[in-house]
Formats: sequence, C-alpha cells, structure tokens
Amino acid sequence: MRMNYKRSKFNYVVERKNCFLVYNTLYSSLTRLGREEYLMFENLDKCSDELLYDFIQQGMVVDNSVDELGLYNIYIKLASKYYFTKPNITITPTMECNARCFYCYEEGVRHGKMKNEHISRLVKMIKK
Repeated sequence: MRMNYKRSKFNYVVERKNCFLVYNTLYSSLTRLGREEYLMFENLDKCSDELLYDFIQQGMVVDNSVDELGLYNIYIKLASKYYFTKPNITITPTMECNARCFYCYEEGVRHGKMKNEHISRLVKMIKK
C-alpha cells in the first residue's frame, strides 16, 4: 500500500530543536511533526495508516500517479484567467523584521531598507 505513495515535490522542511515544520507550497498546508512522526514521513513504509492519512490530507504525500507539476500549471492558468484582472504589486519598503518567529522561512535572506532612488523609480513605474 505504501509503495503507491510519494512525498510531494512541494514540501519544504525546517528542522527545529524538538520538531520539524513541513510546509507544502502547492496546498498551502503547514504541519508540525515530532521526530518520530518525521521519521515515518521520511520512510512511508513504517508509517501508520492514521498518520499516512493525515499526510495525504495535508498534501504532503500524494499518490504516485499524481503529476504535481501538471496540477501546478493548471492552478496557475486558472488563477491568471479568473483571479488577476488587475496588476497586483507587493511593496516591501523594509525587510527589517525583528519578530524572529520560529516558523519563518526567511532565514539567510539579505535584510535592508528600500533606498529613496528606488522609491522614485517605483512610483514612476506604477504611474506608467
């Protein structure tokens, strides 16, 4: 039974002191696993039926026949066709977050503030 399943290509794992955080970007699911649960996630043959079901529900584990990249492309086409009728711009004038949340994926990212010359260029671009 376990051989019919595989871990999703869209899983990102962050290890912490006492747990593992698994975020699936395709299904937007975040799961916190203990060490034993994570070992079962890594080796699905040793996974209990209940835990395997939970992994499948979260999108962390999928059937071997699932073409995840194909699904992703379908989602992108649908989103661009139906959801984005106007341009969407996200402006981050600073990346100086000091919250240090345990679940943050921004580890190792260059931090800094937007320079005044970039603000002027950004305003000109938006006006165009």
